[in-house]
Amino acid sequence: MRNPTDTYRHELLKGLLESVGRGEDFSYIIKAYSPPKEITKYAPPNAFPQVKVGIIGAGLAGLSSAYELSKLGCSITIIEAKKERIGGRVYTYYFDTHLFGELGAMRIPIAHECTWHYLNLFKINTIPFITDSENNILYVNKTRIKGINKEQEIMQRVYPYYPLNEWEKYTPLNMLDFQALNTPLCRMPKEVRVELLQVKRNYNPQILFYDAVNFFQVCDLLGYSDGGKALIYNTMGIDRGFYYNSYLELLREVYPLNFYNVYKIEKGFSELPKAFLKHMSSNVKIKMNHIVTGIYNDGLNNQVVLKYNINNREEYERFDYVICTIPFSTLRLIDVNPEFSQEKKQAIMQINYMTSQKTLFLCKERFWESNINNEKIVGGRAHTDLVITSVWYPVQGYDNYGVLMAAYGVGQDASRIGNMNESDRIFLIKRQLEEVHGLSPPYLDDIVVDYKTIDWEKEPHQLGAYAWYNLGQTRLFLYPSYLPEYGNKILFAGEHIAPNHGWIQGALQTGMMAANNLAKILMFRNHSFH
Repeated sequence: MRNPTDTYRHELLKGLLESVGRGEDFSYIIKAYSPPKEITKYAPPNAFPQVKVGIIGAGLAGLSSAYELSKLGCSITIIEAKKERIGGRVYTYYFDTHLFGELGAMRIPIAHECTWHYLNLFKINTIPFITDSENNILYVNKTRIKGINKEQEIMQRVYPYYPLNEWEKYTPLNMLDFQALNTPLCRMPKEVRVELLQVKRNYNPQILFYDAVNFFQVCDLLGYSDGGKALIYNTMGIDRGFYYNSYLELLREVYPLNFYNVYKIEKGFSELPKAFLKHMSSNVKIKMNHIVTGIYNDGLNNQVVLKYNINNREEYERFDYVICTIPFSTLRLIDVNPEFSQEKKQAIMQINYMTSQKTLFLCKERFWESNINNEKIVGGRAHTDLVITSVWYPVQGYDNYGVLMAAYGVGQDASRIGNMNESDRIFLIKRQLEEVHGLSPPYLDDIVVDYKTIDWEKEPHQLGAYAWYNLGQTRLFLYPSYLPEYGNKILFAGEHIAPNHGWIQGALQTGMMAANNLAKILMFRNHSFH
């Protein structure tokens, strides 16, 4: 369904939760993901034109906080390091107006209320994101299986490569993975499960337990064999990049069913940051190509001073308040004086960021739709145990052309491909694509006419795809990440301070919350002054 209504999304989510035995989670999930109160509930419209606010970063957290704060009349400056592009890790790459692919965010879960709030507000068209198609490919151990609902064939042709327990031999692959994630969830009371989507100083002991172990350690507790764990690792595509991080991160994905019935923006995800710009008030300006190199507390004047590098020239600017939305990976490089609190400093230093690599191929023929080897793939994906990890197929093209996400991985394999030189990387991806599809080399040499790779770890103003906690980091860093600094003059927003990392939802929701918190601070200051 194009442009799903809120009612349609909610009914769909209810049905999915009921199908996995957790129907009672629906109201908790919707509440946790819903937008905060309208900012004008905290402060009157246009009440603070004299207040100067700096927002570091023109990603979606920065754009949403600016959009909301502008309703109060504040004088707002967004400071963006890149020369030409806003949107942060929302990055649609256009080979042509009609031919594009997503180098950053590419899916919208049906439960992500803040994301849908702005999509509806700006009237941005969405269409279903096809995760499974009738000719999906699983390619592991040089064995190629196509189609969905092929569990019996997988058990017959793939399972023999792995030394499995008796119960594992007779458990379908999709259930092996799902049981390792849904079983612990169902053992928690619903009041505890909702803490997965909350920022708290103190968490329930069950949450803390799963924060301190990884996926494979939980598999051990559930009786999985080493062979069973290897089978899951090799067959689950990009998920394998997450199995040695905190298990809590995976539970945060499974609890709201983030990967079921997802959507995408029809004309590319960059339509969302463009829409923010289009609807931004005149009291908001953006300074591009301004790299923040210093953050200083001017206690005498009760202001925050930002130092910029602009084409190797230094400039300083004063603000009454600052909202910092850039990743902690890049904030780590900025001179901060005086230092932030010790808890914040440790969060900035230690929070883990995930590596992610995507390579798009512009193909002059949509070979995946050409009934090669009796298959025609429209949408969906291929999961492999090769270094390319996964392949994602478009549902649209232009003339005969199409844009294929030829390699998408996270973690070690993403780092391995990302660190190859360009010609070797493209050569390897072509050859592995041919292997996955049963094509003879060098078939793709004439088909691929252009390409684009992004390695988010190497992007100088990102230094990682998204925050993804290591063991114990929820307990240590989630709450301190959220707290303001410099006596409430610096607030923070971004996916890295949201419980659910790596999603547009977290960026938008924390941006809205930072704006609301600043509105409360302004009203308190105003009341105290009078």
